[in-house]
Amino acid sequence: MEADQAPGWITVRADRYEAVVSVARVMEYPSSYLATLVQLELAQGSPDPAVRLDCNADEAREIVAVLRQGTRYEPPTHNMRLVRSLRHTLDFMGLPTPPSPAAVSMR
Repeated sequence: MEADQAPGWITVRADRYEAVVSVARVMEYPSSYLATLVQLELAQGSPDPAVRLDCNADEAREIVAVLRQGTRYEPPTHNMRLVRSLRHTLDFMGLPTPPSPAAVSMR
């Protein structure tokens, strides 16, 4: 494991995007598809655990933001196509879906 990557962290990769996320944050959603991928990767005992998401870099960036920010996450308002795709992917993965940008902008 790299010196700057403490145990309890996992790398999330997609296209040209990579981010380190706390395993504990992912495991807040234990029945999610992402948690299953992380558990399988950790069971392999890799010195540099990583999971690859089957999505583009923009969507992966938002997924990581959802994990890191939790209930404070607000979806982008400038790209509705990305938001629709993100909501679909989060639903598939069993992760919480953010409110729609229209609902956010009305607050």
